[in-house]
Amino acid sequence: LEVISVSGQPLSIEEALSAIGCSSSHIGTLTHMRSERLVRLLGTGDETLVDTYHDKIRESVLAGLSTSRRRELHFKLAETIEDGEEHSAELWLQDLKSSTTPGEYQQKMSVRLVDLALHYNASGDPRAFVYQLLAAEQALMAFAVDDAIAFFDRAQAQLPRDVCHTIMYRMSIAIGRVHQWNKDAAQALKSYKTAIHFAKSPEDIAKAYGGRTSVCGQTGQFDEAHLNLWPSDGLTPSV
Repeated sequence: LEVISVSGQPLSIEEALSAIGCSSSHIGTLTHMRSERLVRLLGTGDETLVDTYHDKIRESVLAGLSTSRRRELHFKLAETIEDGEEHSAELWLQDLKSSTTPGEYQQKMSVRLVDLALHYNASGDPRAFVYQLLAAEQALMAFAVDDAIAFFDRAQAQLPRDVCHTIMYRMSIAIGRVHQWNKDAAQALKSYKTAIHFAKSPEDIAKAYGGRTSVCGQTGQFDEAHLNLWPSDGLTPSV
């Protein structure tokens, strides 16, 4: 019941059992919990999900958990999902390092990346950074602006000390774009400026300056837009 409550959403019976180290022989316990109206089952067969019977039950269970117990359950859920989906934070990190273009990966994207981001974040595990950034880019590609901003904010808060320039550029250019969509010119300009700092190739420099120029044009800062088109800092974009 604790792990189902910590999940915060319906999860597969297999994941619920695996997260607490139980086998399928414990399905009888879930059946009893269902008859006691503690949980409800959704779907049939291999697609059966389990959730708390009512939100009040989830709230009561969570209120009784210590901070360390919550973190422990979030961690177990995250590792269970990661193993089940055959994901690897290290492999995803290599993907993020291999390209400066947000949304460009060698591996296949998965909707479970969002769950991994949330559970690893709640557990305090350093793998949270990778999955927060992936979830943010996934939200960006879906034009889910508010979700993207929230995930990017958490990724920035968990930024590793040894993060490479490629990831810093990739993250900054994406954050600039999402704040531009959100009509937050100040934050967009700040992020594009950071992207300029970490850009290495002429193409990446041009994209970052182009983003700043676009924001300046949208906000009527035409003199500043002209300066971005023709920068005087030696980083003139290639055309």
